[in-house]
Amino acid sequence: TLLAYFLWWNMVHPGANWDHKPKLEKKLGLKESDDYYLPIRGDTEHEFYYDIWSNIHYGFVGSAAGFDADTLHKYAESGVLGAGKTDGGDKLSVQIGIDLWNKYQLELTQSNVINEILSHTNDYLNIQRNDPNVGVVIDWVDGNLK
Repeated sequence: TLLAYFLWWNMVHPGANWDHKPKLEKKLGLKESDDYYLPIRGDTEHEFYYDIWSNIHYGFVGSAAGFDADTLHKYAESGVLGAGKTDGGDKLSVQIGIDLWNKYQLELTQSNVINEILSHTNDYLNIQRNDPNVGVVIDWVDGNLK
């Protein structure tokens, strides 16, 4: 219904309660350091762009709220006020959230999230190879940017 879409938008638009990017910026001092890439425990060769967390949350919570995958992806890509610009990395992150809901629902653990992200590292890297405007993962080898 229209009301459901409005309520959803009210939670996910830029600056809303479920837009985690400004919260992460503030909590982790990302603006001051100008470093928006974060390591994930268990992977010493990559760092992931901070917006994956909001996109995964969007897919997970949107699925939990009853929105189907097509609706979540279409809304994210729609350009509707506040939906933002969506690239291949964003789409994959949203899908990871959807997949996590479908697999675990309320039994989700931190390990499930980490394992799911890390299992898609090569997918993120392939997206970046195909679109130089996408920068989701820094690939480090021996401490150097690869």
